[in-house]
Amino acid sequence: MTLKTKKHKTLLDKTIIKKIIAKIEEIKTFINADGGDVNFVEFKNSILKLEVVGKCVHCPSFTMTYNNWIKKMLLDEFSQIKDIVFVVSQ
Repeated sequence: MTLKTKKHKTLLDKTIIKKIIAKIEEIKTFINADGGDVNFVEFKNSILKLEVVGKCVHCPSFTMTYNNWIKKMLLDEFSQIKDIVFVVSQ
């Protein structure tokens, strides 16, 4: 990979990350209403890592909400994301 190609890939990654973070900010409104939160951690090797905090950590609907709503929405919108890992923070 040439230096020019590496710079282009880095620029594309930064652009995608900004778009992902903007989408997460939209989602936060709904999650915050129930006392939870989700934060961007990193996007590396097509894997998006998100931190889950607040009431979401102990919510019985956690798996359904995150897998069937947030994960699905982000994977559908961003073809660059191959998988999403949720990190639970106390």
